Amino acid sequence: MSQDALDHWLEALGLEGALTTEQHSELARHSALRDYRRAQVLWTAGSESKGLYVVTWGRIRVLRSRKGRQHLIHVSEVGSTMGEVLLFDGRPYPATAIAATDAQCLVLSAASVRGLASDNGVFAALFMERLSTRARTLVDRLERQTLGDVRSRLAASLVGASAVGTLAESGGADFDIGMTQEEWAEDLGTVREVLARELRAMKDDGLIEQMDRRRFRLLREDALEEIAGA
Repeated sequence: MSQDALDHWLEALGLEGALTTEQHSELARHSALRDYRRAQVLWTAGSESKGLYVVTWGRIRVLRSRKGRQHLIHVSEVGSTMGEVLLFDGRPYPATAIAATDAQCLVLSAASVRGLASDNGVFAALFMERLSTRARTLVDRLERQTLGDVRSRLAASLVGASAVGTLAESGGADFDIGMTQEEWAEDLGTVREVLARELRAMKDDGLIEQMDRRRFRLLREDALEEIAGA
């Protein structure tokens, strides 16, 4: 039910007591849950805003195409919101949103969100915080994608994924990178062919072992950290 999803989101944000009964009812009346299959497009670059999206499960990738290449803008996971800026500037979507997994979003109408932000200072402050966080995340991603070569960015990605990745059930040191190779290449600001070439080179150099397309084991983490920091 969209009502339950809305209440859960407001509670997670600490806003369950910040809205009046009328404001809460207005949001609930203009909200809906929408399900998406993996690879389904939520919206395309150049289309008009459809409202505020809250990811209730799954993962959404926001990409921008340029000269035939996809560039990752950001990844939205459970609890993330999408489309905040467009609610207020009235411009079309600058990028395309695609479900990276089967996913579900709570969609709030643009008019109801704008009205609430205008009438409720706590809710407006939340949007300011979210926009600041989104801007900082974008700057960090651009820095990762532009500083250093692909090999150093790949090394940093492997070391980071090893630290937070899902370990094998056997208790071994292998981990799942958590995305397809195409998505990984986009995250690194390159293409899949270049990523595959760099992975082969790292395997040949004895730095990593690849268990399958998504699962890896670091054999020389110190060397990878040196490459990442070069």
